[in-house]
Amino acid sequence: MILNFSIDKMTLLAIAIPMVALLLVGYISYENTIQFIQRDAIADRLDLINQRVEHLGSTITDAETGQRGFIITNRPDYLEPYGLAVRDIDKQLANLNVLVKSKPLNQQISLNEMNVLKGLIEAKMVELNQTITLRQSHGLNATLPMILSNRGKILMDKIRTITANIQSQVR
Repeated sequence: MILNFSIDKMTLLAIAIPMVALLLVGYISYENTIQFIQRDAIADRLDLINQRVEHLGSTITDAETGQRGFIITNRPDYLEPYGLAVRDIDKQLANLNVLVKSKPLNQQISLNEMNVLKGLIEAKMVELNQTITLRQSHGLNATLPMILSNRGKILMDKIRTITANIQSQVR
């Protein structure tokens, strides 16, 4: 049986098939590009979270270093890193929290974990402030029971554990 196609139909078919194929390839390419851009944006945000967590840990360490230097020497200039950390830490926590709460990421990082981290950092800053205040008002010996209680080290160890966990989730 011979198919009865006119030349017009054959020409239309010859043009339509490549056009449909071209449109299909264009659509698939467009979708792949959009997915790539979205994955890249998420990767950039995760990298930013990692940097912010690292900076936050460094800021807390600076505060602790300033406190320790002041307790040992009783020289106020040692409190400069502590003072800078106190002024900056809330802003850093707020910025990190905004990044973590963003939609594609909130399944990866527990918001509860962020709240625990915030509470630990607040407790650590209170502990640092208390030892500084004790040193200023009652001298070095007054700070010894607080230092020997290991509360500051325990808090810092917990902070390091949570920040390491957050960083491992974004890698």
